[in-house]
Amino acid sequence: MAMLTISSNMGLSLPVAGPQGRAGPDWANDLIKAYLSIDSHDHSTGRGVKITPAGLNINSDLSISQRNLIDLRSSRFFSNTDAINGSSDLNCVYVKNGDLYFNNGSGTSIQLTSAGAINVSSLGAITGDYSSSSANLSYSDTTKVFSFTQSSGITAKLACADVSIYEAVSSGNAVTFKVPTGLASSYSITLGSALPSATRLVRISSAGVWTYGTADTDMLTDNAITDPKIRQSSGLSILGRASNTTGNIADITASSDGYVLRRSGTTLGFGQVVTAGIADAAITQVKKAVRSTGASVSAGGLAISSSSSGSYTTTSTSYADVTGLTVTITTLGNPVMLMLLPTTSVGAFYITNAGSSGPQPQGYIKWVRDSTDVAEESFWANTGTDAVSPGLPKFLDTPAAGTYVYKVQAKAGSGSSDSLALTNLKLYAWEL
Repeated sequence: MAMLTISSNMGLSLPVAGPQGRAGPDWANDLIKAYLSIDSHDHSTGRGVKITPAGLNINSDLSISQRNLIDLRSSRFFSNTDAINGSSDLNCVYVKNGDLYFNNGSGTSIQLTSAGAINVSSLGAITGDYSSSSANLSYSDTTKVFSFTQSSGITAKLACADVSIYEAVSSGNAVTFKVPTGLASSYSITLGSALPSATRLVRISSAGVWTYGTADTDMLTDNAITDPKIRQSSGLSILGRASNTTGNIADITASSDGYVLRRSGTTLGFGQVVTAGIADAAITQVKKAVRSTGASVSAGGLAISSSSSGSYTTTSTSYADVTGLTVTITTLGNPVMLMLLPTTSVGAFYITNAGSSGPQPQGYIKWVRDSTDVAEESFWANTGTDAVSPGLPKFLDTPAAGTYVYKVQAKAGSGSSDSLALTNLKLYAWEL
């Protein structure tokens, strides 16, 4: 095989001339291979040296087969002195005397720029100082509004004849504003600076300024306003002045059943009767509300445990809840009286002293509010069994306003046979 070298651009296998190259049949094959590579090269990578602009001589129209020119930094046009209007100059862009033109598919030449600005002369009647001002006409598809501006953010004035304002619907009707025929001279009308707070008459000054107001009193005849002409009032109300000042009258409304019209401080209005409105000793017993009763009562009620203690006996020296003696009461912050009283059956409270000497405590009860111990009472007995009056165990509690659960706990004394018994007793609680 002949000795070869590889070309740097197209990678051609080149035989080495001379005896050391061992020329022979392989030489011919290597030449054929090299010429075939030359024949198929296209100057892409590995297929020849890239062509530079200096190696191009474009002397006729260049087609890029309906492809896109991409990554252009800019496109520079030759400035023609005449319009391009040849038969092949369709759908093309060109420059004439420094301005940009476009030929449409019919060969019509359209000037796009003029003297360094957008050419608006082709828009027909829309003319003016566009090239030397910042005037603009824009449309917002979001707000559906056309905006005329004389400069950025500043709206422009408008001069026209009749103005017809249509409903924003298909084939809507219109309201037309027009100047009367034979107007003697021009004048201006300035609208009010803000809408009135309520329906008002419109007045116009000699300067053409609109204001809003009501009819002056000198426009009304004495006693001319009849009852039907007075504005309507809300239901269950009277007309008057609620505050302690001079001013317009207004509705004073009774918003709840049982409210009365009364003065409270410096205000006239409907409300509940307060203490200051009640004469001393004016409320008789029959006017007081009957207390509600039950195991759970609201403010002012008498709480009575739903069941009695039954025949409850304890010899334990640890406190435990007495069966049935639980109530719930809502208070307004006044003292609460707690008491053990018998049921319709015979009630009893017994303590037993199993010792042989003198009186000593043989029984204890504890008053409990929610989980708080509020009081403890001890009961003494001589040897044997003594009875305690059922109404004797009582306590006056002073809680804040709220809803509380009261209960009674009991335990026996320390003697080995001491006991405490509560029979047919109920727990009573009421706010004083």
